[in-house]
Amino acid sequence: MQLGYATNGCVGVPDDFAAKLFKVANLGDKVIITDGKKMSVGDPILAGEHAS
Repeated sequence: MQLGYATNGCVGVPDDFAAKLFKVANLGDKVIITDGKKMSVGDPILAGEHAS
């Protein structure tokens, strides 16, 4: 993440990405920010040592 995008308690994202996200997400939707890997329905959200 670029310097200046960190927020207090929220995920900081670049303005262009935030605009795209807010166009497709509705209030109450669960949004998962990944490290660029695509997920499919049924894929575990957490993997490895973080999975329960």
